[in-house]
Amino acid sequence: MNKIIALACFTIMLVGCLSTPSKVYQQSEVNQISKPIVRVTPRFPKNTSNKSLSGYIKAKYVVKEDGRIGDVVILESQPKGFFDAEGIKAIKKWRYRPAILNGKPVDSWQTTQLNWGK
Repeated sequence: MNKIIALACFTIMLVGCLSTPSKVYQQSEVNQISKPIVRVTPRFPKNTSNKSLSGYIKAKYVVKEDGRIGDVVILESQPKGFFDAEGIKAIKKWRYRPAILNGKPVDSWQTTQLNWGK
């Protein structure tokens, strides 16, 4: 019984080591920065009748080594929370030429500001 428990613990530790997420690099840490290929313009939120409202979001997001978008984090938004969902939806559709480090594509952080209205 103890051998089975020890083997199970070892297997769990081994799997944990193998599935460690890759480092996400800052643009200043890579040889070539990621470059946009496809950018989708965000829509105005459907749940409002006030289409003259203006605002923005500032977001930080991961450009993965395959050029797709990973995690998106809203850093700031005005009006708070109003444009967040539409901004994230648009950013998730973007595609990039990934950042390069030592000849290999790597995950990297990007930031952007999206504006609505005026």
